[in-house]
Amino acid sequence: MIRLHRKKPLTPVLFSALIVLSGCAGQQNQMAPRSEAHMQVAPLQEHSIIGKDALAATIDRLLQDPVLKTATTGVHVVNLTNGDVLYSRNADKLFHPASNMKLFTSVAALTTMGPEHRLTTRALIDSAAVPADTVRSPIWLTGAGDPEFTLGDMAELVEQLAALGITAIDGDIICDDSKLDTLYMGEGWMWDDKSSWFWPPLSAMVVNRNSVEFSLRADSILGAPARYRTVPAIPYFDIVNTSISLPRDSLRTLLADSTQTIQWLKAERRWQKEQEIIDITGYALTGAPEKNFTIEVVDAVRYFGTVFRALCERAGIRITGSIRRGRAPENARIVASHASPPLSSLLTAMNKPSDNLHAELLLKLAGAAAYGTPGTAKKGIRVIKTFLGQAGIDTATIRFSDGSGVSRYNLVMPKTITGLLAAVYDHFSFSSEFIASLPIAGIDGTLDRRMHGTAAEGVLHAKTGSLSGVSTLAGYVPSAEGDMLAFSIMMSHFTGEAGPRRRIQDRICDALARFSMHEKFTGSE
Repeated sequence: MIRLHRKKPLTPVLFSALIVLSGCAGQQNQMAPRSEAHMQVAPLQEHSIIGKDALAATIDRLLQDPVLKTATTGVHVVNLTNGDVLYSRNADKLFHPASNMKLFTSVAALTTMGPEHRLTTRALIDSAAVPADTVRSPIWLTGAGDPEFTLGDMAELVEQLAALGITAIDGDIICDDSKLDTLYMGEGWMWDDKSSWFWPPLSAMVVNRNSVEFSLRADSILGAPARYRTVPAIPYFDIVNTSISLPRDSLRTLLADSTQTIQWLKAERRWQKEQEIIDITGYALTGAPEKNFTIEVVDAVRYFGTVFRALCERAGIRITGSIRRGRAPENARIVASHASPPLSSLLTAMNKPSDNLHAELLLKLAGAAAYGTPGTAKKGIRVIKTFLGQAGIDTATIRFSDGSGVSRYNLVMPKTITGLLAAVYDHFSFSSEFIASLPIAGIDGTLDRRMHGTAAEGVLHAKTGSLSGVSTLAGYVPSAEGDMLAFSIMMSHFTGEAGPRRRIQDRICDALARFSMHEKFTGSE
């Protein structure tokens, strides 16, 4: 059952404290935390403060920019202190949310699992087997859908087995991926995106983001194929290496030859037919820096089991059987386990850099927590719609298809997003964790290089969204006098780079941060 947890509204003072706390959240992908003094907006002169009419006029003018001439734009801004709608344009029109979809996924995960929940990956053997020396039993590996399960975490499982004195396992490696469904991609994802996007398979079995890292460099022998190394350093992919090592000064000759097509060094999986074959092609120039590629696997179960077997062998644990998929018995004995960071940390790792793997797995896990295994995207979407319905938000005309926003099938309205943000801010018991997971303007995540020198820098928490022809931004920003504003800016149907549209979004956010509802502060731009 899904419940809308009630609590006292989050105050602007607590919101400001979140800026400091989220900056100190020890995520590897975050920038170094800044001091509280640095993150506070400098006092603004009265002439830079704007009232409601001037705010609307400013946004109207910004939306007349020629770069938006062919685009469709929706904007909705609500003062959460009094419920006043400060600005609305196309707020009831449908847009692709792109990664603003992760706002909904965050709420689903927090609602069903809570911020302290951890995902536990386990190794198990028959209940009657003795965990010492030679274990005469299969070993089951139960996947938890942990997007942050690393090679080091897998090694930790193996170390726990070795600590029990296990030197051999006389049985198969059975990977239990029943926690989640086996749909490895989201509904509405475009097949040809696989040629350019990092797209690991969605599975309960995840290790090293279900990918292999390739590093390529020229061989010392001219004419020989390029040398390569992989992380993890295990034989998994079939490699076809037709690259050629050439002296670096030959590049000038190649460039001068108009009949010669230069093939730059690269490693690529044969993604069109879902084959786990890597082609290494092109020219490798001596003395040139290594070229690095991250390539996703196809079969997450086989990859998980292969990595486990390789690490066991290196630890002196021999496994006689093969790798296969299957369910672990309920009475199986746990012999090793690893718990993920708490969900609040996983949300930060999802929202700050906008990570799609986290989003898709967390949506399915939310579905599993609410409605039982296997977790599916549809069950997770049911969680989202239940939350929205309990918050009084109409879901009849919107559509959700995945957790990350990659799908073009997702359609929401700007006022749906501000409605979600208002419900979280006013009533959701985990609003602090939700807001702390969002990028901060000019500080970290996908907003680290945006809004520098504006009134929004350091105080705006918001989620970005990007697809081809789509750019969105939604979140919270305190006004000049501390009222909390929720906003959604959605732009779609444009061609070219998103940068010029993002700059308009940033200027809108600057205006929001300089807004005051009191007449004595009212001015104009």
